[in-house]
Amino acid sequence: RVLIEQEGTQEPKEASTKDMSCSGACLITHESIVPSKKVRLRVYLSPKDVVDLRGNVVWIKPIQEGNEIGITFYNTTEEVQEQILKHAFEINNKKLVNHWFQGWDGADR
Repeated sequence: RVLIEQEGTQEPKEASTKDMSCSGACLITHESIVPSKKVRLRVYLSPKDVVDLRGNVVWIKPIQEGNEIGITFYNTTEEVQEQILKHAFEINNKKLVNHWFQGWDGADR
């Protein structure tokens, strides 16, 4: 779950994450978002882990479910980056490890 608030408004809008990294996210929302605007995000990584982020809307793509929104983060602290990485690893650690070692057979060369 994500709450997104555009600069100049005080009305948070609901969104969900499609993809997220330490440097940005792809969100899905039914709401309209203005491109090239600064936004504040409150991302609920889990029921007890919440991070607040600032970002710029870099692209918007209409989809059947509403809009996909590309956001790059800025001024993200190391602590928040670590929380995001920890959460991503815990959610799907097998897929992440397989991606890291894709094509590696483990043999010493």
